[in-house]
Amino acid sequence: MDNEEFSGIMDEPMARIEETERSGAKPDEETVRTRLQEIAVRAREAPGPDFNGFSPDEMGLLLHSPFSDTCPVRIRAMSDDDIGRMPLIRQMLLLMGMLEKKELRLTASGYLPTKTVAMLSSAGICPETGGRALRETDAYDVRVARTVLEDRRLIKVRLGKMSLTAKGKKGLHDRNVLLREALQFLMSEFNVAWLQWCRDPRVGNTGRLYSLWLLHRFGSEWRPADFYVCEYGRAFPMLDASSGYFGRVFGLLFRMLGLCELRVSDELTKEGHKASVRKTALLEKVFSFTDPSGEMQDP
Repeated sequence: MDNEEFSGIMDEPMARIEETERSGAKPDEETVRTRLQEIAVRAREAPGPDFNGFSPDEMGLLLHSPFSDTCPVRIRAMSDDDIGRMPLIRQMLLLMGMLEKKELRLTASGYLPTKTVAMLSSAGICPETGGRALRETDAYDVRVARTVLEDRRLIKVRLGKMSLTAKGKKGLHDRNVLLREALQFLMSEFNVAWLQWCRDPRVGNTGRLYSLWLLHRFGSEWRPADFYVCEYGRAFPMLDASSGYFGRVFGLLFRMLGLCELRVSDELTKEGHKASVRKTALLEKVFSFTDPSGEMQDP
């Protein structure tokens, strides 16, 4: 907020104090305290120019109260078919379905067998392997699917065998429960820097729901990666948005959830191949959004 905006916020409360003084009366401490509280509230609620119109309070909800009733981004209830269109959720359901039938013996190192990895990978976004046997350590989306299931205690590993928990059985047969468990973890606790390490691990982990809103607001048309890097950098200038933000959030996380599609050009720069992105129809089915105007966007 610049000086002119702050001055505008102060004008009316300060004018009331001055009016009292002109009448010959001295404002009492309670009046002054009330006027100062008004100034503080107005300052908090004023749109932040670097937040695309969101106030500091609204940004606080995006950062610290993800998916709460007052948060500008919330999770919708979805049909089973639409949930099954999300690559990462599809992989989770596939593994859980296998475990419902029988326990799965892991490798001596504790990894999924290559045959299982191949089946899960075929349901995700990993590139073709050219017939090469894929290990769990090579399939980043399979690793994420397993991480979500283990963190949410939907599966467990004991004595070298993986099995489905009672909570997992419920999630397998109620996909909206599974979806909410996965999104709560992925959008607030999961470390997106884990699979694409760059200098600052905060980049992309900070403001994931704001990144979702950016895709909602601007994603109807193809936009270059630099556009989102710039928007994120305006909101979080203390972070180096050029250090992995687009790849972590859009190239991996959002794409694994089927929320966006990427188009990569043949042009090679010092940062790598140029990319552009747009949202898929799933984004507005998975989430509901409230814009800074306060109007629900419900296409």
